[in-house]
Amino acid sequence: MPKSTGELLEILKSSDDIQKFLDEYKDDLNGLNTAEYLNILLREKDLEKSEVIKNSNINGIYAYKIFNGERKPSRSKLLCLAFGMGLDLDETQRLLAVSDRGMLYSKNTADAVVIHAITNKLSVMECNDILYENGLPVIE
Repeated sequence: MPKSTGELLEILKSSDDIQKFLDEYKDDLNGLNTAEYLNILLREKDLEKSEVIKNSNINGIYAYKIFNGERKPSRSKLLCLAFGMGLDLDETQRLLAVSDRGMLYSKNTADAVVIHAITNKLSVMECNDILYENGLPVIE
């Protein structure tokens, strides 16, 4: 069973030998790319790509290229997909981390709105309405 980020951090903090840690936990480190993680989420949540794409408000052709690993999506597109998949905050943060995009930061006003929207299960359009009403850039 793969170790969680928290578990790996605790093991790493108590480890004297970095090489032993890297060797022992190599399968848990940087194991996924964006497309792989998205497809794992689809399977785990029993979601259809077409429905996720519709709910994410992303151009279908572009979205399929993201799922196939042909495009490296922006942070904004990843957030749209997170909304489209109904991800919770932890899953969204993991998606952003796996994709090497900045995680949501509660001290950033726009990110705070996105965190609120995700936590309250709002749609991407509802989130964008709040962002727009507050003079913040929408996610698209």
